[in-house]
Amino acid sequence: MKIVLSILVFWSFSFHVLAQKKPKIEWVDISAGTFIMGSPTIEPGSNKDETQHKVTLSAFKISKYEVTLRQFKAFIDATGYRTDVDKGTGGIHATAVFNGNGMVKSKPGINWKYDETGKLRPPVEYNYPVVHVSWNDANAFAKWMGCRLPTEAEWEYAARAGTTTPFYTGDCLESGQANFNGKEQYGNCNKSDYKRKVLPVGSFPPNSWGLYDMYGNVWEWCYDIYGNYSTEEQTDPKGPSWGAARTFRGGGWLDGSTSCRSAFRQSTRQDNRGGTQGFRIVALPSSSDSQSKGTFEDPRDGKVYQTIKLGNKWIMAQNLAYKPSNGNYWVYKNDSISISKFGYFYDYNTARDLEVPGWHLPTKSEWENLYLSLGNDASKVFNAIIIGGSSGFNCLFTGYHDPNGTFEDVDKVASFWSSTEYNTETAWCFSCFSVHKGANPDYSRKGCGFNVRLFKD
Repeated sequence: MKIVLSILVFWSFSFHVLAQKKPKIEWVDISAGTFIMGSPTIEPGSNKDETQHKVTLSAFKISKYEVTLRQFKAFIDATGYRTDVDKGTGGIHATAVFNGNGMVKSKPGINWKYDETGKLRPPVEYNYPVVHVSWNDANAFAKWMGCRLPTEAEWEYAARAGTTTPFYTGDCLESGQANFNGKEQYGNCNKSDYKRKVLPVGSFPPNSWGLYDMYGNVWEWCYDIYGNYSTEEQTDPKGPSWGAARTFRGGGWLDGSTSCRSAFRQSTRQDNRGGTQGFRIVALPSSSDSQSKGTFEDPRDGKVYQTIKLGNKWIMAQNLAYKPSNGNYWVYKNDSISISKFGYFYDYNTARDLEVPGWHLPTKSEWENLYLSLGNDASKVFNAIIIGGSSGFNCLFTGYHDPNGTFEDVDKVASFWSSTEYNTETAWCFSCFSVHKGANPDYSRKGCGFNVRLFKD
């Protein structure tokens, strides 16, 4: 009996330890909505990269607090992940610490365990936001949690909490409202206190949507690559596809209130880190919340296709197998079973003519937003689109049809057209690769034969 009891106790303890590997995150539900992103030129401190434009966002969940050292430690303990500091990456962009006057390059080894001055944090301070983490480190934590970093648009929308003023507190920010350098003058606002250090998360009142420390304490990494805003209206934007720097928002304990403004943007290399750098995360839509399945009947030939809803977007879960009366198209094998599995392969110009009322060829941005909705995780996207995964997509590898009349890379790659041109000779597409089980936006010659998935308007 004692032996059995011991085994049960050990099993219970082991199960408890395993269950506790991923830390608890408190979430705030953010409703879908439209807002004006950026700042008016008359706002004190407004910069040229804050061009105002209308943005519409789907609903999302964002962490109530900045990620703490305790939560990040759970990630390290469970995975053995080595941060950019531990790997010695980043060249001259080593972690920076505060020496009493400003941030200076630190000695090697100052990683997530340390505070902003380079001192080892004791366990009693594990409720402080983790610092000395790069974008790469923050993104790795988010993926491990089954989440992602917020886009700039999501971050600003959540920070503003329905306001249009420089801060969600109004035209001014005071030291009793956030942890920042109140000694620096902002507009006509009064100067206030400067605490000169990081403080525990949740030390100040939240905004009206229940989010803490959106201003000050630590800068917060965002998903986006830095770039100029589009002046056109955007839906669920996630920034440029290419660039040298990642964005971060909110200002930190070292910064004046100008940098804490809802619209203020900052950027640096994604392997950079320091004693002012932290992050919060966004939850991915759960299958019960945002995924449902349906069908689409092609009015041209009556064929019925499976569809899937990801977030607020309905998408074909099978490749289009419509035979047009003109244009360039091919089949991998000219039999009903192959066509049912793999669909037709169309060149770009033919693909552009395959839209039907209510369904359209997706833009490059829509493919990228799909990628983002699946966690910005190439392997998840691969599993979802190619072999079914949790999203319900279904496509076997065939390859693509080269303009010279042959199928290339059979069983190695599958590609899907977007409606967005790259230049006069090429267009954007979305590709999945069996070699490394990944997926990414790409561009290719318009004469290639790729598959088509239509998105609902």
